[in-house]
Formats: sequence, structure tokens, C-alpha cells
Amino acid sequence: LFLIIASIIIVWAQKTGRDLRKISEVKAEHFCRGPYCYTRIPTQWGLFLLMLGFGIIANAFFVILFTIISFFAVKFLFMKKHDKILIEKYGDAYVEYKKLVKF
Repeated sequence: LFLIIASIIIVWAQKTGRDLRKISEVKAEHFCRGPYCYTRIPTQWGLFLLMLGFGIIANAFFVILFTIISFFAVKFLFMKKHDKILIEKYGDAYVEYKKLVKF
């Protein structure tokens, strides 16, 4: 179940993310499409669920443990840099979007 849901989330996020490149003047509403209305990192969630599902199927405790550790490391260490890059690129529109979608 995790593998199926994760695959759907990843494909949905990637397809929705491509649509943003076609817009010339980006506003906060443009970010809130598809899975991006619920979370700022849907691809990350999809990859997390994919690895978690694999760890459960393989009955591999260390895969599950390191998947959870790496998810939190990315979420709390690397997302600040990711947000900084997007703020530089999109400005106030991304800041507004960041206020709307906390997760």
C-alpha cells in the first residue's frame, strides 16, 4: 500500500511541479496546486513512503530506521537551504505560500 501511494504522490508532484515553469509572473496561488496545497515537499514524502514500504516488505529494521532518520535530517537540516533558494528565486510569492502551507 505504501509503495502504491508513494508512487502516485511522486508522479502527481512531478507533473504538478512542471506546470509552474510555464508561468511568467508567479504568485502564491500558483504554488498551491495538486499535492503542493497540502505539503511543500510532496516528492520527499513520496520517497519517504516508498522507502518505508520497501523496508516493511523486506522486513528490514535498519532500512526503516535509517529511512525515518534521513527523512527528519532532510526535513530539519536541508529544507532551510531549499526554502532560501526558493525565496531568492520567487520572492514574496513563495513567502506567502510558505505561510499558507506549513507542512
